[in-house]
Amino acid sequence: MNDESTQIEFRWPWTMIPLEFADEWIEFIRAQIGPGHPLFGKEFFPSARREDEDVIPVDNDDDGTHVVLSFDRTMTIRRKRMPFTEVIRSRAELAQRLEHDHKVAMERIEEKEQANE
Repeated sequence: MNDESTQIEFRWPWTMIPLEFADEWIEFIRAQIGPGHPLFGKEFFPSARREDEDVIPVDNDDDGTHVVLSFDRTMTIRRKRMPFTEVIRSRAELAQRLEHDHKVAMERIEEKEQANE
């Protein structure tokens, strides 16, 4: 199966970033990163965000990878604090990550509901 044909589906806790806000997110992310960061100096596009955490996946247009930025966790590169980064090498891997996150989030909701019964 061609990686480009892999469907990406954003289900809770993920939500798509409205296109009209993409430039603001790009500007914000560029201000948070510096030399040594996987996105520094690259063209990228933020596609979604997690509603329950400060996490944003972005498409790295330069090499076709995806980068998940976590603003809850940081790393230090060349003495600058930057968002923790997880590089995802394919659309299929990103789709699996999103599906896993959805499944875990739904299980947590179900557990809370059962605890409240």
